[in-house]
Amino acid sequence: MCPSEVCLPDQQSLVGKTNGTMAKKAKSRSQLKNVSKESTYDSADLRNEVDHQRIAAVQGWKTFLVGIAVSGVVLCAVYSNVLNSPFIFDDHNSIEENPTVRSIFPLSQSMWAPKDLSVAGRPLVSLSFAMNYTAGGLNVFGYHLVNILIHVCNMALVASLLHTVLQYTLKTSRFAQSLSRNRDASAISSHSLKRSELEAYVRTWSNGRFIILAWFLALLWSLHPLQSETVAYVTQRTELMMAWALLVTLYCSIHAWQASAGTPRFLWQAAAILACAFGMLCKESMVVTPVLVVLFDLCFHEPSLKKLFEKRTWLYLGLFACWGILAAILVFNPRGQSVGFSLGYSSWDYITTQCWAITKYLSLSIIPIGLCGDYGVFKVQDPSVWFPCFILLASLACLTLWIWFRNRRLAFWGLWFFAILAPTSSFVPIITEPMAERRMYLPLISILVLLTFAFIQLWNWATSSSQRNGDSSYLSPQSSGDKNLAGERLPLQSDTQVEDRVMTNYSWGLIFVGLFALIGCGLLTHFRNRVYASELTFWTEVKKIAPKNDRALGTIAMIHFRAERYDEAEKEMVKAFEIEPRNFLTQAFLGRLRLRQHRYQEAREHLEFAINASPQYREALTALGTLHWEQGDPTKALLFFDRALKVNPNHALTNYVRGLALGDLGRVDEAVAAYEKALREDPKMSDAHNNLGEIAMSRSQLPEAEQHFRRALELDPKSAIAHANIGGLLNHRGDYTEAVEWIQKAIAIDPKKADAHYNLAMCYEMLGRTSEAIVEYQICTDLNPRDVGGWMDLGMLLRRQGKNTEAKNCFNKVLEIDPSFAPAHTQLQ
Repeated sequence: MCPSEVCLPDQQSLVGKTNGTMAKKAKSRSQLKNVSKESTYDSADLRNEVDHQRIAAVQGWKTFLVGIAVSGVVLCAVYSNVLNSPFIFDDHNSIEENPTVRSIFPLSQSMWAPKDLSVAGRPLVSLSFAMNYTAGGLNVFGYHLVNILIHVCNMALVASLLHTVLQYTLKTSRFAQSLSRNRDASAISSHSLKRSELEAYVRTWSNGRFIILAWFLALLWSLHPLQSETVAYVTQRTELMMAWALLVTLYCSIHAWQASAGTPRFLWQAAAILACAFGMLCKESMVVTPVLVVLFDLCFHEPSLKKLFEKRTWLYLGLFACWGILAAILVFNPRGQSVGFSLGYSSWDYITTQCWAITKYLSLSIIPIGLCGDYGVFKVQDPSVWFPCFILLASLACLTLWIWFRNRRLAFWGLWFFAILAPTSSFVPIITEPMAERRMYLPLISILVLLTFAFIQLWNWATSSSQRNGDSSYLSPQSSGDKNLAGERLPLQSDTQVEDRVMTNYSWGLIFVGLFALIGCGLLTHFRNRVYASELTFWTEVKKIAPKNDRALGTIAMIHFRAERYDEAEKEMVKAFEIEPRNFLTQAFLGRLRLRQHRYQEAREHLEFAINASPQYREALTALGTLHWEQGDPTKALLFFDRALKVNPNHALTNYVRGLALGDLGRVDEAVAAYEKALREDPKMSDAHNNLGEIAMSRSQLPEAEQHFRRALELDPKSAIAHANIGGLLNHRGDYTEAVEWIQKAIAIDPKKADAHYNLAMCYEMLGRTSEAIVEYQICTDLNPRDVGGWMDLGMLLRRQGKNTEAKNCFNKVLEIDPSFAPAHTQLQ
């Protein structure tokens, strides 16, 4: 018997040995001839079976390529409406404001994000974002496209794994069992293989039922609306990459079992270990992978754990050694502010909350209505809520255990569900987000497989009952004497043959139901993706589902705040503050709103609370520095700006306001460097161009100044500052008439801009329009009573007109503002 390879010449010797053995047991020569003919016939069938396998292998690859092409196109079409969706939620600090993704090299920077970001402690995900940034900057299209492509790859892996698992689960012939023990067709002796089993196997292999069912389940899984968060929310690439690594690890471990001993098996095992290590560098949930591999082997290959470890010692050692990678990362506590029982949750609170959350996952898997992008921070402490959920989950766990002792292959799907959810639902609590739909990305496979199995069983029972009622002869037992045309006795119809006939007659019904499920899921997901069209639509949907989510209310308030809709912002912010006044994010947002309203004392209290709760919160540090700058203390403001830049040295707004403080301190060169750094990060910051232009004009660098002013006007055509600065530049050149036109445009945009009125007064004075100049000087001093230049120039103009009393009042006003201002003393004398 050949150990692993098909050796056709040896089949004759095998037949000879079989003939000799059977001849000793025959009672007559005629029996010996009959046995010899039967054995030879079976040997020919075995050769045909080998040919069938080779043909099926080619057909399998063709089917796989067609399946991934068709499914990939469908999947990309469904998710096409998220390709230009903006960054949301953690995308801002993990990508937009993350300095470590600005370049791929050095790897020590691009793979190690700052603490407490979503990509902290997940080096390969951080590196993938750095690659995205290198390829397209902050263009969201590339980030979404990569997420969709990873999802397509995961779908193909799920289809391949399900095809293998379905064969293990649904095929019960001895031939299939022998394949699961690493035996080839040549290893099966012809007398040990019944022809009916061989024919059943060839028929099952050729009709592709398992391939079709596997691709159906994989596509249904990938189109399910519950997956939309994982794909459309860019930062959840962590889940996508971890899932890819887990699926590849399981795929390689299965092929290592099936491969012949030696190099092929070693390569498959090495690939499984490398994939497992890859996943540990993507997300902590990968910790369950070695356990899943062992469970799969126990369920589908070898029921004895001791024998398993003897057969796959090196594979298991390599997989469990990957835990060391995860342990080394967790030593640095990369997300200490969001993970752990020391952050306000007791172990009991977390368990009761997870009972409700997992039950919610199950309901959304079956009826995906009421999906929510952020459930917020909450606790489920009411026994009337969590106890029924606990009973349901305990019953499912007991049912899985009961099935384990009867059908391990079916029990595997229950183990898959509980094992993958275990890390985030038990010993790794995510306090800031106790429930997230993305955690069902892989567990959803088991739900859909079990539901599909149950539906097919119910369908077969219903159609079989219908067939029995409609045609009593359909399943009538055959007589033991029935023969075919060749005179051979026909075997009795088995349950499998009956099921095949029923499935053939009613396959169109199943196809219709399957297509309906796929189309329904695809449309629901495409519709669901519309909430990612903007941040406001996303958070408005979250607020609708979870009205007491203070994070949603606070974020909506900040969106209104950035759009200068301050009344709407305050309304939402106050609601968020009432729900959870201890949330440092809400405190920081409210502090920034009060700062914009110039309510400095309230702003200081809120911002200091946020900084005490989160000393590295850049937004709060920048806002508190801005508060000190607006109150005339640029030195203290710089302290907070520098702290904020330690968190993110490239942040545009922080560099810009730091430039303002440096300019007030007379450190002009440093201010220029700060403005230029802000523009490198945000080239569309028109205010930075205006300030650089003003500095260039003060240095008599007029061409450079004009370039900055014109660029600022291009970026913001309604900028009063840009119009006024161009007017001031023309005034400096002596083009007073044209300067007046630009400054009047600035005043039309912003009538309360004191500097514009001052420049307009100077132009009128140079054009001899004295009375108009006096009016503009007076408007300037009314808008800015502490403008020394405005009061001084107004006094000089009044003195030249002989209005000495009024001029004297102006000079005295200057000295009230600045007693050491020498020109005012001179004019008074």
